[in-house]
Amino acid sequence: IYFHGFEATKYTPDFGIDLGVTNAAQVHLKGATARSHALQIKAAFVLNGSARFCMRDADIAHIIGRDDMSCVFCCVTPHIQAHPQSFERGDGEPWRSSLDAEMDQQAFDQDFAALRKQHGCLSAIDFKGFDFQYFWLNGRQLKRSVDDGYWAAAAWAGEDVLHLQVVLDGEAIEIASPQGDRLRLLPEVRNLYFLLKDNASSFKLAAGAFALDHY
Repeated sequence: IYFHGFEATKYTPDFGIDLGVTNAAQVHLKGATARSHALQIKAAFVLNGSARFCMRDADIAHIIGRDDMSCVFCCVTPHIQAHPQSFERGDGEPWRSSLDAEMDQQAFDQDFAALRKQHGCLSAIDFKGFDFQYFWLNGRQLKRSVDDGYWAAAAWAGEDVLHLQVVLDGEAIEIASPQGDRLRLLPEVRNLYFLLKDNASSFKLAAGAFALDHY
């Protein structure tokens, strides 16, 4: 956001908007046309190549009802690794520690599912680091994804919610319907530049296009 010439303000308490984005500095310093956009941020862990996002019906309706608001979906891939044991060489062969570390890594990977089952939903502090990819949907795009059946209805804590399954396929991001249909997202919706600044794709994006099949 900052590198695109905008500022972001974190709102508290939570009322459906996480960040308010403006270009006040550009307006003041360069006489740019004032712009503002509201963002709701959702994050989910990627495990086995997929992530699941959950939104309340009311939050989706709130975004759909506004032209100046979008939702950013962050797919967070945790680094699941054992301790590399860099200083545990001892008096044995020089390659022994790296071999032990590799075996520990394999055991850690195999036992991760059991670890999660034992402790429940793991916290971010259980991982060594993270990679992440993101995409955004404006109100019309979000409505289109709902109308086209890519969200699954469910109940959580007494509320009606919708789930969206996201699949990371190499460098591509796809959304998957409950029936197994998959839709590959456009490169534009994976970069906030194309949300915040006018560009050749602005008209199509604003009208609700967000996937390769929408050309």
